[in-house]
Amino acid sequence: MHLKNTVFEEDRLEFSSTIYEFNFYILYAGKRSFVLKINGVNQYKGFDFIETNKGTNLHNNSSEPDFIDDFIKMFEKNYKKIFIVSNTYKDFLLSYNNSN
Repeated sequence: MHLKNTVFEEDRLEFSSTIYEFNFYILYAGKRSFVLKINGVNQYKGFDFIETNKGTNLHNNSSEPDFIDDFIKMFEKNYKKIFIVSNTYKDFLLSYNNSN
């Protein structure tokens, strides 16, 4: 996955992009705070997923709830918990540790 919009600050990394019909947003803040958000657009509008270091939530805010409910069931069945570790994140952790 290639995330285009990137923000690097002293204690946080942010990435966001639209891929197919979904908006992706990833935030790392400090050493242990992690947020992954996926929001559907177009035909998937109303599908809202968020995963943090504290848990996961799925919501259906669609005007066509049956379609999104079916999609959510498929998503839950196939979703594998992730923790994205990349060289960028490793460098971020090293710089965070060195500054504190």
